Amino acid sequence: MADMQGALRRQKRVLRCQHEEDISQEDEQGFNPFRDHADSDDDADYHDDTNATQLASNAENTPHATATHDHTQRPYIYRVGRKFANGKVHRAIRTLFNECFDGAWATYRDVPKELLDRMFDRFRTRYNWDQANDEAIREGFENVLKDRFADIMSDYRTESAKKARVAGFDFPDDRLDFEAMSKFPPRFVHSDIWEELCMGWNTEAWKKKSVKGRNNRKKVDNDDVISRHTGGSRGYDEHRIILERALGRPPTFRELFLATHLTKESKKIFWDGLYDESLDGAEFCTARSRKAYEAYERSMLEKYGEDVTLHPVGDADLWERAQGRRGFGIGSSDPHFIVNGTPSSSSGSASYAEYQRSQEQVKNLQAQVDMLQNRVEEAQQQVREEMKEEVQRQITELLKKFGNPGNPL
Repeated sequence: MADMQGALRRQKRVLRCQHEEDISQEDEQGFNPFRDHADSDDDADYHDDTNATQLASNAENTPHATATHDHTQRPYIYRVGRKFANGKVHRAIRTLFNECFDGAWATYRDVPKELLDRMFDRFRTRYNWDQANDEAIREGFENVLKDRFADIMSDYRTESAKKARVAGFDFPDDRLDFEAMSKFPPRFVHSDIWEELCMGWNTEAWKKKSVKGRNNRKKVDNDDVISRHTGGSRGYDEHRIILERALGRPPTFRELFLATHLTKESKKIFWDGLYDESLDGAEFCTARSRKAYEAYERSMLEKYGEDVTLHPVGDADLWERAQGRRGFGIGSSDPHFIVNGTPSSSSGSASYAEYQRSQEQVKNLQAQVDMLQNRVEEAQQQVREEMKEEVQRQITELLKKFGNPGNPL
């Protein structure tokens, strides 16, 4: 009987995964390359701090079109590096996983391929992309799940622990009571599956691994401040795309790094153009981020000379050498895309290059439309002037012929 009930439950969840239409209210609009590829609700504060005259006109003049969420016009997406550089798409993938969760999968490797296939088929009904990039999109889809799987499990545990505490159980965050929590499954997990997951976590091996990971996340810099940035929950690749749209040109890595590592007040001063090249007086979010920036700037000056106007947008290899490690200031994003502006992976490069070409086409078409509109306005003005001259000529002829009625002879 229990096996039959389990099979029926799994079948219901499969049907819901395949046919439920509403992912979530916040993901209805999605995005396309003619609107905002990078768009999420967690805005980094450099948008508010940036000089309005410097950025506002560029953002307003960015070609865009309102996307409608239906089966005939799905939002267009593309890959940037490993993933999509778009919070809405990443959240949609996570929501799909929540809706289809139906197994005691302690790690991403435990998730069956059949489930991933079903989720990706559902993903196809939500977004559109060049079918030549289908394999790259599938890989990006799975990369989002791989990177977020641990966070999803952590959120499940947090929700369960909160329910257990409300019910009267008392235990600290760093020593979860899995025996108590096993009776309080989170929203998206069936009770028997949750009990099995809690049994796997309630082991010395898992607890030791969890403590080690927690200690690594709490690693501090020289000022005893946990390594962090001021860019919110967005990835650096998403920040880069947003900055490019706002500035109307590719940002330098220097601008991107400062936009995500200066304090709010210092960012305002930076975008107002009130700092010199030395950034004297600027406040970074951590001592480590200041040292990283200064080491990179010294390396850029040594390699490319004192005239910063001749420097490239960035130098990914130089950044990695200057830091002595890979990842700081970049996270899990593609370092070549973040620093240089060009994705390193062939699939990411092809997909993003396609987007860039489409943007260039839109700009060219807009320029042609503007030129035609100017010509029409010039022609209309010329016609108005000619008509005015003709009317004036006819009035003059009539006055000569019949005299001025207001001044009789």
